[in-house]
Amino acid sequence: MNHQVNHPFQNKILEAQKNIPTPTYKKMHEMILKTNFNFEGYLSKFDWDNIPNNAEYNSSLKLLQSSNDSREIYVKQLNDELTIFIHNLCVNFLNLTVYDAALMKQPKGSLSLNHVDQHGNFRKRYGLIDKIKRDEIYNKIQRYWMSCTDRKHGQYFEVNGVQLDWKAGELYKFSANFPHCGGTLAEDPRIFIVITGINIKY
Repeated sequence: MNHQVNHPFQNKILEAQKNIPTPTYKKMHEMILKTNFNFEGYLSKFDWDNIPNNAEYNSSLKLLQSSNDSREIYVKQLNDELTIFIHNLCVNFLNLTVYDAALMKQPKGSLSLNHVDQHGNFRKRYGLIDKIKRDEIYNKIQRYWMSCTDRKHGQYFEVNGVQLDWKAGELYKFSANFPHCGGTLAEDPRIFIVITGINIKY
């Protein structure tokens, strides 16, 4: 399926694709927490066919791969136990005053093509465009990645050329200005959460 995506920073994202830095193969991610949320139980009840509260959206990943059939859902708008868990994690453990979290499902054939994050949509949604200088983005905005399932055959995610080998509930912090990519090449979908946040006073 081809997706038409209108993204507020489309031109900047596509332009950045022409200047992706070369990976250094130095480890730029770290696991900082093994959470105890029951993802298996939660996902067994989650209805992907009936997403509430207009929580589903098209991320910039679909700008890079129009045939990408991934699903992207704002966790805050679900208003359920996952929303509460992520809020407590972000506020009380990660010490973020502003955050977004996306639940993502990538079926077979969906890719997160090689990229670096611009954080443009996050900065726009929370009025941070004029509060964070361009050269401060990666020092101030933090990016976290958490898998909801154990890694299975045909699934991968790498940062700066170094692959992760994850278990469900593991929370990783990584430097989003280093090239990263991922994909699902076999039958089991890759389900994960991406958290973007900052500690800032308005």
